[in-house]
Amino acid sequence: MNHHAKRPANRQHAFTLVELIAVMTIIAILVGVSALPMLGLIEQARYKAERDHLAILANEARMSFRQDDLNKNLSALKPDMPGTTPHYVTIGSAPPSVYPALFDANMPAAGEIVNEHAWYARLTKLRGQTVYGGILNDQNGDIRSITYNAYQRRRVMLAGPLEKGQQRYIILSFMFQDGPLLPAAPTEGRLKDMGAGEVSNPDYEGWFNAIYDAEWGDKADSAPTGWGWDAGMQAAWNNGYRGRSYMQRVIAQRIVQPRYQVTINNNSHGYDQPGGTPGVTVRIYSDSIYIYANMVRWTSFNYSGLRAQADGRELPATVVPRYDSVKVFPERDEGILEGRRVVIRRGAGTESGIVSEEAAVVVESFLLNENTTYTAQ
Repeated sequence: MNHHAKRPANRQHAFTLVELIAVMTIIAILVGVSALPMLGLIEQARYKAERDHLAILANEARMSFRQDDLNKNLSALKPDMPGTTPHYVTIGSAPPSVYPALFDANMPAAGEIVNEHAWYARLTKLRGQTVYGGILNDQNGDIRSITYNAYQRRRVMLAGPLEKGQQRYIILSFMFQDGPLLPAAPTEGRLKDMGAGEVSNPDYEGWFNAIYDAEWGDKADSAPTGWGWDAGMQAAWNNGYRGRSYMQRVIAQRIVQPRYQVTINNNSHGYDQPGGTPGVTVRIYSDSIYIYANMVRWTSFNYSGLRAQADGRELPATVVPRYDSVKVFPERDEGILEGRRVVIRRGAGTESGIVSEEAAVVVESFLLNENTTYTAQ
């Protein structure tokens, strides 16, 4: 009889239901803990990318300031355009094909329709792209990348009030899907109609300055007071999620466009010289200097938004000089926007002191980058 040793039976261990639940709970906790830093990294990457993107848009906006074609120029703002307001001397109205740039006055609605004169459309055209109609949120290509951020929120660009020495803009990007709104701008916008013409609107100035001067982003401690908002809206901006208030979730890009002045020194004084007949002198009259800016077509003075004339000092007693020899142009102290084309014409003086501007010769044509002086000898 063969005796075989008994082999131990194979045992297979299986997890009980309690063990499975325990393991799954631990895994869920670990995944949750590890996801928090990951969400933070993703958010930081989005914020950095958005800051870089807004810097690109700001540079493109500055490039547009140097466009002679005002339909591609973001700084084509009333009254910095020809024929738009009686505050500025104009010769002829602007052609109807020229329109001022349009900026935002609040967070736009979801069904916003594309406007070809809006700031985002002009930046799209500067990139060489065609702007089509329809709902903005349905657009693709450059116009989409200009207007919407990673949270599918429309970026907002505001233009500042008319002021001395500069023109300000601000781009705001809201890095959240749902949240509080900005207060709407005053109904009359940047300029208020006073009956005799449009003037800078102090209500708009206060509204814009509150937004422009606010601390947005990481430095924002709380929504500032004095915005003219109700307490509920201000409290809403101080709320947020994941450790950031809504104020801290807004990225702001500020743009400042300087204004400059042009000074004309007309030293082309009149003088007497011998004539063809003995004992007879001939009076040579001072030249007239004409200067233009904010032009639609810089080759034609008829489409200048700003015009000035400087005649020489030594005109005959019967002729009253319209301006002194030294004249700052324009007379208003706001100045001419950086990047605008300035054209200077020079016409020969006559006995009447009235020189045909059509006959005046262009002696200077340049894009304005600094305070400039022109002297006629």
